[in-house]
Order: sequence, then structure tokens, then C-alpha cells
Amino acid sequence: MYVRGCDFPEAVYLDIENDVWLKPVSESQLMLGITSILSFIAGRIQTLKPRRELPAVKIGQSVATIESGKYFGAIRSRLMPSFLSSILSYRRTHV
Repeated sequence: MYVRGCDFPEAVYLDIENDVWLKPVSESQLMLGITSILSFIAGRIQTLKPRRELPAVKIGQSVATIESGKYFGAIRSRLMPSFLSSILSYRRTHV
């Protein structure tokens, strides 16, 4: 799938505004990552701090922060957390 001139795998859910993606790993787990665009902007990431109370995260809140020599920012997702349960329940019934 091409989004804004960039190639992304079909098996991921993209949140383009926040430069993050979600990928189902199992029936009960999802992997969250940053897009190659944010990775390019940030450069070599020196620190990653995930939020400890992830189930308590509301939509739009930070799930982690990243820091590099030229970038510091929060990783947010509009897909968290209610969309996660929707994805998982869909996968359980359709895969």
C-alpha cells in the first residue's frame, strides 16, 4: 500500500497523523511502531520510554516518548486503546 509516496505493508494499521503503525502479533497482542518518516526525522534514537500504565491510556495520550540528538517527542495514537480491542475482536472472529 502506498501512502503519500511511501510503501507500507498491508498487514499494519497506520495512524499517519501521528506517524505510528499497529501490527497484530497474536490474538491478544499488537505491536506498535513508528513510521520510517518519523524515524528519518528523529535520526538515531537514544532513549525510548514506554508508558507504564498502557491500559489506562486514552485516545490521543502519549504511549511513549522518544529522544534523539535532534528530536524529542511523544508517541501518540488515535487508535489507542478502544480501537485495539476492536481489532482484536475482529481478528478473533474473521481470521
